[in-house]
Amino acid sequence: MRSFIALIDHRTQRAAAAFLGVGRSTISDHIIALETKAGGRLFDRVNKVWRATPGGRRAEAAVRAAVHAYDAAALAIVAAPGIDDALAEEAALNTTPGSSKKVRPMPS
Repeated sequence: MRSFIALIDHRTQRAAAAFLGVGRSTISDHIIALETKAGGRLFDRVNKVWRATPGGRRAEAAVRAAVHAYDAAALAIVAAPGIDDALAEEAALNTTPGSSKKVRPMPS
């Protein structure tokens, strides 16, 4: 979902990948997976610029809300007194599979 928002905000795979600190293929893989689950295209691609389709635009608010809710929950876990260090570290991980980057709150 972070890839979805980053691609809407940054409009190219290169810029979205740089923002998230992942490779361009990761962005593409995430979008393909989302489009497969959604049952249709969420973006139109023209000359390396990605624009949300009407369906993608309809999903945007819900996806942003989900990412912000995850960020808030992860930060609350990290800040909670008595939380085991391993759990706090796990909660602080980015949602990108295999990434060890800290949560980077998405812009509103």
